[in-house]
Amino acid sequence: MSVAGPGVVEAFERAWASGRRVMRLAGPPGSGRSTTAAALARLAAARGCVTAHGSPAPAGVPFGAWLAVARALGSRAEAAWARVLEGPSGEPRAARERRAAEFGGLAGELVAACGGRELLAVLDDADEADHGTRALAAWVASGAGPPGLRVLLTSGEGEAASWVPPPDGGGLSVPRLDVESLGRLVGGALGPATLEEVLERTGGHAGLALAAAHAALEQPVEAPLAIPDAYADHLAARLSELDPPSRRVLAALAVAGGAASCDALAAVLEFTQGGVEASLEAAVAVALVEVVSGAARIPSATARRVALDAVPEAERRALHLTWAAALQRRGGAEPARLAWHRVRALPLGRVDAALEAARHGVTRLLRARAFEDARALGEAAAVVGARWRGDPRALAELDLVVTRAALACGEVGIAGAAAARAAAAFERLGDHDARCRALLAECEAAPAVDPERLAARLDEALASLGDEPTPLRARVAAARASLAAPTAERPPRPQREPAR
Repeated sequence: MSVAGPGVVEAFERAWASGRRVMRLAGPPGSGRSTTAAALARLAAARGCVTAHGSPAPAGVPFGAWLAVARALGSRAEAAWARVLEGPSGEPRAARERRAAEFGGLAGELVAACGGRELLAVLDDADEADHGTRALAAWVASGAGPPGLRVLLTSGEGEAASWVPPPDGGGLSVPRLDVESLGRLVGGALGPATLEEVLERTGGHAGLALAAAHAALEQPVEAPLAIPDAYADHLAARLSELDPPSRRVLAALAVAGGAASCDALAAVLEFTQGGVEASLEAAVAVALVEVVSGAARIPSATARRVALDAVPEAERRALHLTWAAALQRRGGAEPARLAWHRVRALPLGRVDAALEAARHGVTRLLRARAFEDARALGEAAAVVGARWRGDPRALAELDLVVTRAALACGEVGIAGAAAARAAAAFERLGDHDARCRALLAECEAAPAVDPERLAARLDEALASLGDEPTPLRARVAAARASLAAPTAERPPRPQREPAR
C-alpha cells in the first residue's frame, strides 16, 4: 500500500480498518514524519486506543524504543522486559531462537497492560533505532504478534523495505497536506481561510504546515504568519530564541541520544535541578523538547540533528566524556551505552578504558540477544581504538567478542576477519593460549576461506601447546581434524536467518 499526496488521515483510517498490523509513515528528513505520526496517534487515542511512544533510545540500550513503550504502559510491562533483557547468555543459534520465542511474551505483556484496549505503539525514526527494536517490529509485521497490537513507525523513503517484510512492507507517504487533513490533524478552531493560507505559504509541507497551524492557534488572529522556507530553518530559528543555559541543556540532551531525566542532566552539566527544569521549560515552549514522566527528549531526528549541528565537535566530545563519567558515578547504566559515550569521546579520555567499556558493552548486548547492535558497537570501537593506538591486547580481546557478535548475526566474513586480527595480535604478543582461542574462532567463522593456511597455523598452535593433554589442546586438535575431513563430512555452518 502506497499513498501519496493529500489524504493521509483517510489513508491511515483505511489501513486501520483493513487490519494492518504495521503502518509505516515514510518521507525524507524534515518532511514532518514525527509531527504527522504524533497527530495520527492523537486521532487513535480519541477513539479509545492506548498509544505509547518509543523513539530511538541512547545508543547501547537494547530494544530501546520498545522499552520506552513498556515504560509508558506501567511497571508490570517494564519489569517483564527487564527480566528478559537480563537473561543468561547462550550459544548464538540457541540465543537467536530464544529471542524469537520471547518476542511473543514481550508483545503480550504490552497488550495485557492495556486492559483489553488496542495498543498503538509509535516507533519514531525507526531507521535510527537499534536493530533489536526493528527486529521486533518486523516480527509484528509478519503477522506473528498478538491481536490488539498495532505499530506506526516513521522512516526514510524506502529505508524499511529490507527489514519490514510483506505484507506490511509498504506504508503511508508523508503527504502534502490538504485543508481537510490539516484541520483534522490540528484539531483546533482555525477557520478555512487561515488553513488555506498556511497551506499556501508552506506548500503543504507536513512539518511546516502543522507547526505553523499550531503557532497560529497560540497567537492573536490578526498576527501575521511567520513561516520559514525549510523545516530545519524553522527549528534552527526556534533554537536561536533560547538563552545560553537552555542551549547547553539542549546540547547535552542531543548528545545523550535519547530521553534523559532532569537529575541526570543536572549531574552532567553541574546545574541545579531547578536550573535544568527552567531551561527545559524554555525548550518545551519552542517545541524543541518534550517532557514525559520526568524524562526529557527531543521529539524528532531532524530536531536532534539541528541541535547537534549547533554544538562544536570539541564540545560534543567533551559532553560524551561527561555523560560517561556521570553514568558511571550513578551506576546501573547499560554497559553498551557507557561504551558508546566513551568511544565517541575519543581522543578525550583514556583509549584503553574505552576499549574495555566496549568489550563489556558488546558482551552485555550479546546476553540481551541484540546481536546486530553488539557487532556495530564492537566494530566501531575497534576502528576508533586502532586509530588512537589503543593497547594491542585490549584491541585483540575486543576483536574476539566482535567475532562472537558477528557469528551470532550470520556475518561470517566480518567474524573471520576479526578473529584473524586477534590471532595475529596475540602471536605478536607471544600469548600462545590466546592465539589458539582466536584460531578456534577463525575456524568457526570461515574455515573454507584458506583451509591450507589455516591448517598450517593450527599445526603451529599445536606445537606451541606441547604434548600435555589439556582441554584447549583437545579443541585445537579437533579443529585441525575437521579441516582434514572432506567438505561433505564437515558440519554445516549456521546461515544468516531472515528478519522475523
